[in-house]
Amino acid sequence: MKYYAKQGIETTVLTTKNRSIGSKNDLKDFQVYKVGYNTLLDWFYFTFKIKKRRQIPKRNSGVDRPKSGNKLLQKFIDITWRKFYWPDGSMLFLQSGIKEAIKIVSNDKDITHIVSVGLPFTCHLIASQLKENNPHLYWHQDIEDPFSYSEEFWVNNFKKYQQNNIDAERKVFELSDSISVTNSRAKQKYETLFHESAHKLSVIHPMFSDYENNISLDLALDNDKIHIGYFGSFYEKVRSPEPLLEFLDYIREHDIEKLKQWHFHFFGQQSRFSIPIFDTYPELKPYISLHGFLDRDISISAMRQMNVLLNVGNSTDYHLPSKVVDYLYINKPLINIKSIDTDATALFLDNRIDICNLLLQKDNYKVLSETLFAFIDNAKMNTEVSESNIAAYTTEVIGQKYLQAMQVDQELL
Repeated sequence: MKYYAKQGIETTVLTTKNRSIGSKNDLKDFQVYKVGYNTLLDWFYFTFKIKKRRQIPKRNSGVDRPKSGNKLLQKFIDITWRKFYWPDGSMLFLQSGIKEAIKIVSNDKDITHIVSVGLPFTCHLIASQLKENNPHLYWHQDIEDPFSYSEEFWVNNFKKYQQNNIDAERKVFELSDSISVTNSRAKQKYETLFHESAHKLSVIHPMFSDYENNISLDLALDNDKIHIGYFGSFYEKVRSPEPLLEFLDYIREHDIEKLKQWHFHFFGQQSRFSIPIFDTYPELKPYISLHGFLDRDISISAMRQMNVLLNVGNSTDYHLPSKVVDYLYINKPLINIKSIDTDATALFLDNRIDICNLLLQKDNYKVLSETLFAFIDNAKMNTEVSESNIAAYTTEVIGQKYLQAMQVDQELL
């Protein structure tokens, strides 16, 4: 948005409430309006003025383990709220978002374009209401994660709402003027599902977001070890640490001296899904550190301190992790644990950086471990980042792609 401000484009943002900012925030380059809640738990935290909450990045290393009270609350929500909400867990944003969006557009006659970003799909429904009320507005739908065919990733109760999901997404496809997804596989699936809107689709890859503060993190690393870092969260049915941990446990049993040369660092939000999996492998604890969810500037600092990066691929081929452009920038050798042959990260990074793709299969652990040993032993431990690797994913380039998708006449800017 700062980039668009430099181009003379005025931007207004509508999003959910955040106690640290308030209901409305007038910034130098754009206005932010905040109404509704992203999730039921966010409503709970906001209502009862709970400051320490999930998904808030920290500026120091250390993982927060789920508390027993939170576990009971999550179980209760699982058997009640999550069984029935629609379209997704952000439905508490829907009505207040529509009301506020209509007010914003009514008060600002200079608005010409709408951009909705999802998941959550709720954002697209808010935008669809605006488009129905104001057909003259150009609506671009930016899909970071698919909705109606994403059965592996929990969006809502698919058994109950699958047809609702398809019907609703077909409608927003018909109403929107242009649509972007992050990778070609997602585009292909949508072209098949909503072929009548296929001409609206384009691929816009994730953007490399500049880090502003360049804050360093002192990890006090053991210089005698090779440090391997994973950056991201884990999600049930989509991305699990278990295949990797099981493979490392095999190495512990058969090549313990090799494992002793390494230390694995996991940066990202740990949850009631992932923590029990790590706890299942107590023998691996000396070789693993969980660092929690860090501020992005801190995360980049941590990446730069790693010798080797680690990625755990999704069980889907239509989700492209946004971290892929960070991998290009950091320019270190990458171990990519694949869940499927058509792994999106492997396809995106092919021939761009030094990468070792491993599709873990129990009956092939010996060969795979030898492949991993050779890769780490021969990897070039780069210390310099690569600006050239991300030239196609800078704010300027991706910003221009969105303007092109929205048919904005850039000569008039």
